[in-house]
Amino acid sequence: MLVKSLEKMESIVEFNKNLSWDGWDVLELKKSPTAWMNVNGVFRKNSWYLQTKYVLSEAGWEIPAKFGGKNEQR
Repeated sequence: MLVKSLEKMESIVEFNKNLSWDGWDVLELKKSPTAWMNVNGVFRKNSWYLQTKYVLSEAGWEIPAKFGGKNEQR
């Protein structure tokens, strides 16, 4: 799903507790006990997480549809 608007992306990040901002990019953290073995593993708040970064491009943010809601236009 392509999000073209900063306001829409701010709303998505606010609604989803696993998302946070890193400058203009958006980070997703998923708790995982085996994340320490993964190149995308990060240690936060005394636990291991898998981190995925959604980078802002000229078109917007390309994020999984699971964050948007069905049939929702962004």
